[in-house]
Amino acid sequence: EGTIKPGDRLLSIDGIRLHGNTLAEAMSILKQCGQEATLLVEYDVSVMDSVATASGPLLVEVAKATGSSLGIALSTSMFCSKQVIVIDKVKPASIADRCGALHAGDHILSVDGKSMEFCSLAEATQLLSAACQTVRMEILPQQQARPALNAPQQGRVP
Repeated sequence: EGTIKPGDRLLSIDGIRLHGNTLAEAMSILKQCGQEATLLVEYDVSVMDSVATASGPLLVEVAKATGSSLGIALSTSMFCSKQVIVIDKVKPASIADRCGALHAGDHILSVDGKSMEFCSLAEATQLLSAACQTVRMEILPQQQARPALNAPQQGRVP
């Protein structure tokens, strides 16, 4: 169905854990499944550690084929008395999910060098949709933005 890529690790097939199995055993289990199987797959998420320990904005580069979707939904939020563009949702197994650096709540500061400071939600969405080949996004990870959002001087917009 298109979400499995070379290098992914197959952890289970129809609930049968594959840890410790040989390739031949895993192939045998897969062949017994027939036309459909539920696979638990792990992809390379080593970049997640560097995101979790980052202090400050990050430059994230994501390879994206022309016309394909990153797999993120955007929304707006208030941060330091300004409206900001944030990632609302990341579609599981999407390009954004697989890169390991983008998460719901992350602030998007710029896309391909264009600041999001005065962009509307529609403009930001269009800019991400139009980007091709490599999308370069400067983000402020949500764990760094959270303390300021919860600070007493911040008002909540209904």
